[in-house]
Amino acid sequence: MKRKIGLIFITLLLLSACDLFGPLNGKPKLITNPITNISYRTATSGGIIISDRGELILARGICWGQENLPTVSNNYCISESTADTFICNITNLSPGTLYYVRSYATNHAGTGYGEQDTFSTIALALPRVTTENVLNITYSTATCTGRINSDEGSPIISRGVCWSVNHNPTIEDSTILYGHGTGGFECDIQGLEAGTNYWVRAFASNTVGTSYGNGIQFMTIAVETSTVTDIDGNVYQTVKIGDQWWMAENLKVTHYRNGTSITRPRASAGEWNSLMSGAFCAYDKNETYANTYGYLYNWKAVNTGGLAPSGWHVPSLDEWETLLDYLGGGRVAGGKLKEKGTDHWLSPNKGATNICGFNALPGGICHGGCFHLGESTKFWSSTRYEDSDSAYYMGLWDSSDGAGTGTFISRDGFSIRCVKDS
Repeated sequence: MKRKIGLIFITLLLLSACDLFGPLNGKPKLITNPITNISYRTATSGGIIISDRGELILARGICWGQENLPTVSNNYCISESTADTFICNITNLSPGTLYYVRSYATNHAGTGYGEQDTFSTIALALPRVTTENVLNITYSTATCTGRINSDEGSPIISRGVCWSVNHNPTIEDSTILYGHGTGGFECDIQGLEAGTNYWVRAFASNTVGTSYGNGIQFMTIAVETSTVTDIDGNVYQTVKIGDQWWMAENLKVTHYRNGTSITRPRASAGEWNSLMSGAFCAYDKNETYANTYGYLYNWKAVNTGGLAPSGWHVPSLDEWETLLDYLGGGRVAGGKLKEKGTDHWLSPNKGATNICGFNALPGGICHGGCFHLGESTKFWSSTRYEDSDSAYYMGLWDSSDGAGTGTFISRDGFSIRCVKDS
């Protein structure tokens, strides 16, 4: 009797095990773990094998698809783990899409699946953009910094800044591009009008579209102007550039500040070249040119110290270089100094914007004869070159947006611009 009772008890245990784990020598039994780390194109899941049914587990992993009850004939990944609990990274998903997921395990009897779970990947969106600051504002330029905080699941195709005199500029207005990807960047804006209010925004584009940062308003530096009168009664427009006040017209005075007449040679080129004192002339000895371009003076006239109007002086080399540095350096300052267009400059008058109001004209030079009207101009400085009979000048050319300094012999005739005493 006791033996029969024992056999019945064992049978009941085996039946209970079959109810819980399934029949021996069958497909594995397992459960599917919750889906985590859901992003635009990836997620994580896994499973727990609760019974191998007495067979060696050959593979375990996750399968998924956009249809109900996915199998390993759909998308699947195999876990490298040999433990009963395992995880898998689900990849290559489509953003904003519903997926069905099941864990699976395979033994010699076949493949068993855990219960099904579902999730949706995050949908793509417009990039998140911040316009951070506007720096280094000048007459015609400014620097705007921006940041792409997130591409929202779609790689950045383009980014940059856009600006306009109107609120909320878009890429249909003026723009400048700066690379790809997320993170911070800065763009140098050029070609602005002096004394003008602008709005600027950073932007970024991905496959969804284009989004914008907050708008920032700024004003370019206004050109300050005034006038000065020389001893002959000539009135000149003046302009403030940085901390310096400059004449915006070429000098055309015929007397020194003390009232003494400046020598004006009227004969041959040889007479001009042999002069030992200050002198001036009109280009080609034609007074019509002087009305537009002013006179050409030799450096001996500069060296008297009395050529400029009272309270003004011929600039030193250092003062010319201060001007060029303020305008971005010699490589680009020429265009900012030259009068725009080709009314006086020959084509192409490269880079000419006159954004600072200096209004440089191509008055040519006198080197015995007169040359280069429309092509270039050279302005004397008050600085002698070492102990020689030469001095420094600042030059501009129609074919360059740069400005350069150099030396030339003091008897040659160049244009003069004066700067106000500090």
